[in-house]
This record gives sequence, structure tokens and C-alpha cells, in this order.
Amino acid sequence: MKIAIDVVPIRPDGRIGGAMHLVMELIRGLAIHRELEIMLLTASWNHQFFIDSFKGYKVEHHCIECPQQMTLFDKVKRRLRQLFAGLDIDISGGIKGPLRSRGVELLFCPMTAVTYYEPGIPTVSLVYDIQHEYYPSFFSPEELTHRRAFYKVVCKKADAIICISEYTKQTIIEKFNLAKDNVYVAPICIQDRLIPPETGEQQRILQEKGLEGLRYGYYPANFWKHKNHLMLLTAFSSFIQRHPDSDLHLVFTGCLREDNPEIDDAIRQMGLQERIHFLGYLTESELTTVLHHCDFLVYPSLFEGFGIPVIEAMAVGKPVLCSNRTSLPEVGGDAAYYFDPRIPASIEEAIDRISTDETLREDLVRKGHRQAKKYPREAMINGYLQVLLQVVQQEQKDICTVDGVYVDKWTAEDVRIHFIGKPKMRTVMAELLHSGGNPAQTIAIHIKSRQVTSKRQLIAGQREEITFQVPLGDDSVHLAIFPTFCPADNGSPDTRQLGIQIVRLEVWDDKGIMETLL
Repeated sequence: MKIAIDVVPIRPDGRIGGAMHLVMELIRGLAIHRELEIMLLTASWNHQFFIDSFKGYKVEHHCIECPQQMTLFDKVKRRLRQLFAGLDIDISGGIKGPLRSRGVELLFCPMTAVTYYEPGIPTVSLVYDIQHEYYPSFFSPEELTHRRAFYKVVCKKADAIICISEYTKQTIIEKFNLAKDNVYVAPICIQDRLIPPETGEQQRILQEKGLEGLRYGYYPANFWKHKNHLMLLTAFSSFIQRHPDSDLHLVFTGCLREDNPEIDDAIRQMGLQERIHFLGYLTESELTTVLHHCDFLVYPSLFEGFGIPVIEAMAVGKPVLCSNRTSLPEVGGDAAYYFDPRIPASIEEAIDRISTDETLREDLVRKGHRQAKKYPREAMINGYLQVLLQVVQQEQKDICTVDGVYVDKWTAEDVRIHFIGKPKMRTVMAELLHSGGNPAQTIAIHIKSRQVTSKRQLIAGQREEITFQVPLGDDSVHLAIFPTFCPADNGSPDTRQLGIQIVRLEVWDDKGIMETLL
């Protein structure tokens, strides 16, 4: 079975957090199975990284995101449409998608997005969390709108969704009304990869990072709002004020600190400059060394789909102080000392206990070893493998999808409506608008299925409702829109190529059941 794995969103600089480590381990684990052929969908920014990372593995690499090639293709396609604008020719109808043309039987999306979804090819998406549904204030209105639309598309197009914890599974079922049978749980089990370098190399790393001889608590997390760094700093400041003779320091690792200047401001105001150490993004050997030499791990996150560092710290024998929110109690079990991450005094009390109670420390270390063993890597790989094999074998669900329409209902130059599942007669009803944003006085819309073709025109300011009968056996409808325009040509930051707006889009089947797509 040939599986395409979409790794396009991954950038090797660590900005996506622990998800990259999970994806790398999954690829390594799946690639050794004889029944699978793995094709990685890469981008110009990570293609060589994945080639280097999987030398010696049975893995094919396909660079699907190459800006120069895409630009050339778009120019050619647009020119062809200009040449054939008056003829009944669909210039893209005979082109197979990049997956089907390469014999792909399943698409796996470990970074959630189903960008390269192709109708008829089963799709599995990995969902980490839906934090925006619970902490909308952490996102701009634009980002919130995008995320909600994004997850609706994922839930609609994916034949199965894998979640990294039972907590994530329950939240996505609740918020998106999904059938339980199509949502699976596969915990993250990647802690065994953290093998410390030789003693001499560890000492070199500690010296280089300014940590040699220090006693420190460790928090590995990118500087996102939900990671709650400011609350931890507040609690630590209070602890130091109460215990000025303490030799305790805090070490932070991760990206995006430059996007949060309030953290540096808080450290200066609290007078903690000498006790806080920012190490940035670490290599795996550096991260392992820093973790192995910490006094304890502290994890004050407000929202987690899993919390990889919790299990990693337990696996290497470090006591864990942990937030009691979301999935973290599920992951940590009885092997962590929990606190309320919203209350600085609760975090401070945990730091105080671990600094003074040796019995507690020994108990947490013992239980932590036991808890980490509940997450074997082989079980994780096998869990994913079973879901992928099962999805390929099952009958695809009856759904209708639309590509080529943005969240603001503007279309690209091509719109495709796909019908997946059992063959049916269908009727497409669409309300089209030429709002005047497109400077063309008249816009042509060519509507085509495999057996039927229709043409419409809209003049500036016109709104029209159209109905298109889709014959039995046709599995898609294609709308080609000409001419299009680019708002950036008139000074806008919007670089999209836009046609018209589709205000409403409905599909009715032969039994009178309606599905609203827009």
C-alpha cells in the first residue's frame, strides 16, 4: 500500500514545537513495514532536510510545494484560459492530481491540514488540539475565523481523525459533532529517542549554555500564550522573595521569544535576570543534556493536547511539576505533582515542595519511570498502522466538498465541487455575485461535469442564482471563472487571484437531502 505523508508544513527550525519530533518518529516507524510504501510530500524549505533525515530508509520524496514551478504553471494555465475563453474547452479537467498520478492509495496528514486531499483517496488527519475553541482570546479575530473554517474542512474531508489523547478526542467530537467510530486515539510515545551524549559532550554543552554547576528547573516550550510563561515567572519571583538564599534557577528553551517582549520586561521588573536562562531552540543532544541535568521539570501550560515533555522527563528520572488542566492529568497519571496554572501561589507551592521534600521527589521519580513505560514507541507505531490499514479498506463516506472558495467566499479561478461515495443524481444550487471588486465589466463562468456543460455571464453588480443538474455517475462539477484579478495589483496586501463571490452553495441529492457547502 502506497501512503503519501504530507510534511510540507514542517520547518526544521523547531517553530512547530514537539509535533516535528512525533512526525519524524512516525515516519521512521512506518517506513520499516514491508506492506507500506512511503512517499513524503515535501516543500522547497524542507526537501533536503527530509532527504538527509531518511537516508537508508525506504522513503520516496516528492517536492510538491515549489514556488517557482507553481508560478510558472499558474501563468501557463492562465494564458491557456485566455486563448480558449470563447471555446468549450476545460483545460484542467484531464489532469490527474499529484497523488493519484503516483499511485497513492492513502493520504496521511500528520500536521492536520488536508491541503493535498484528492477525492476518492482516503485521508487520515492527525489532530493535536483545538485550543482556539477554549481560549479564543489568544487569537486575533482573523486567526480565529481561519482556524474554525480550517477544522471544519478537516473534519469534513478526513475519513478518519487520529487524536493524541483521549481528551483531544472528546473535545473534537463535542465541538464538531463527529461520529465516535471515525475518531481514534494514539498517544505520543517518543521519549525513548532521548539518549544522552557522552559525558564529555554533556559537559561541553552545559558550559556552552552557561548551566555548569547550576541547580535549575526546566520548562521546554515555545513562547505561545497558552504555555503560560508569565505566570510561571510570577510564581518563581514570589518563591525567590520568600527564599532569597535559594540557589534555584529557571531554564527556558523553545522558539518565538522575540514575539513576546513582555516576558523580558517582566524579568527585568522582577529582578530575575541572573536566574533566568533562555537557550532558544536546541538540537536533540543539547535538549537531552539539559533535561538530564535539571533538578525538575515544571510544566504550567494552560492547554495541551498531550504534553510530550512530561513523559520525556519521567523517562529520564526527573520529578515533574505539572498543570492540572486539559490532557495533562491523563498523560501524567499519579506520577506528577499537580498545580493550578492560573494561580501563581499554587505553582509556587509546588516549587517549594519539590525543593524541600526529598520523599516527594523520590516518590515522583519512581512513579514517573512506571508511567513512562505505559507509552512504548512500538505500540504507537502499530496504532497508527492499524488505523491507516483500516481506513484504506473501509467504504468511503458520502460527502460533498468544494475547493477553490476562500473563507470570505471569493473564488479562485477554478472551483471544483466533488461528490464522494455512492453514485447519485444531484442538483447544485449556487448564488453568484459579481460585487464589483473584480474590475472586469463582464465575467464568464463555464460550468462543466463529465457529461454536461453550461455557460453563464455576470455583469458588474449582478447577483444570480443558478441551478445545475449533475447526471448519475458524474463525480464532480468544475467552474472555470474568467477573467480574474489580483488585489495586490492595486496596492492591497492580498496576493490571491480572485474571480467572483459564491454567496451560497447547496447540493441536493435524488432523495431531496440537502447539504450546504457555503
